[in-house]
Amino acid sequence: MGLGPRAARREPARLASPDHLELLHCGPAASAYPPLLFVHGAFAGAWCWSEHFMPYFAQAGFRCYAVSLRGHGASHGREGLALHSVANYADDLEEVIAHIGAAPVVIGHSMGGFVAQKYLERAALPGAVLLASVPPQGLLNASLNLALLRPKLFSELNGLISEGRASLEAMRESLFAGPVALDRLTLYYRLMQPESPRAIWDMT
Repeated sequence: MGLGPRAARREPARLASPDHLELLHCGPAASAYPPLLFVHGAFAGAWCWSEHFMPYFAQAGFRCYAVSLRGHGASHGREGLALHSVANYADDLEEVIAHIGAAPVVIGHSMGGFVAQKYLERAALPGAVLLASVPPQGLLNASLNLALLRPKLFSELNGLISEGRASLEAMRESLFAGPVALDRLTLYYRLMQPESPRAIWDMT
């Protein structure tokens, strides 16, 4: 994705944190703003921020980072994914923030928002943005409502936990607010992965 000539990098580049976590970065070398740290939701990785969010905010002058939590994307720990907890994911945030060297504004989607809330129980941040976040009380009520109102969709989404896969139509319905081209939907579908049952339980 090219944005034309620029002084600052606006296309995400892959870094590696000391704990072998995939960390994407783009933006100016220095900025008057606090850095932004994007945290993905369940079944995803840092890649989900790289196409739109990171280039947009980098162009606005922010240093942008996106982490793949352990067992996700190109980070270590895929073999032990089933045992990873939300507390482990909060440890990853702590590690990455130390690596960045400045307290960021954390932007978390879904599970990533819940992980951000757990990190905030440990330390303060300049700010946090929760996008369709798992609420502090967890997913139990929302899950029961979905099971009652949309049993087929609920069943398909449960397949994501163990297999990292649901139908394209279930993915379109649950993850996209508007129309999405089939080729883009297929690309994202192929990037999805299983999630830790322990982390899901932590959010229930």
